[in-house]
Amino acid sequence: MVLVAALTQHQPRPAPQVVVAPAGTSYYFRVLPRNDTRAAAALVYSLDVPVRGVRLHNDSDFGRRFAINIQYLSQFPLDDLLYWFRRRAGERSPPGQNWGWDDHGPDQPYGLRGSVAGLFMMGAGGTLRWRNDTTLGPRLAALVANISALQEDNGFAMAFPQNETKRVCSVG
Repeated sequence: MVLVAALTQHQPRPAPQVVVAPAGTSYYFRVLPRNDTRAAAALVYSLDVPVRGVRLHNDSDFGRRFAINIQYLSQFPLDDLLYWFRRRAGERSPPGQNWGWDDHGPDQPYGLRGSVAGLFMMGAGGTLRWRNDTTLGPRLAALVANISALQEDNGFAMAFPQNETKRVCSVG
């Protein structure tokens, strides 16, 4: 592992502009003026991570933690993970439930739609990188296949409508 610190000159951040959404909506966001100044790395960090030849023994601390992680990830029903993707694709009453981050958060009443599926994919992918599991691997593959099947003709595959992305991202 190599850690090298470099000195950088701090640039003051421009004052943000607060943009209020159109009447009848309940969200707001800040738009910062664009800053094209090249950033210099304050810290160069290098970590060598093995990509093969690592074994997790079931009776080791890491092996036990991975087993707990697999058990936790296995509790997510596939229909729940696909709920908002199916709603976006036009299903009025898809199987599954809306819960967790998908059901609460700053974007009430919808929450952060698709975030539970995203967290599941990150957790399952990170786990499967180090340990093959006969139940978790197929569940992850099924989730990705279902999301792919629900994507729009232009390739859009998020759990929320594409016009909501344009509404927020096109400001400024």
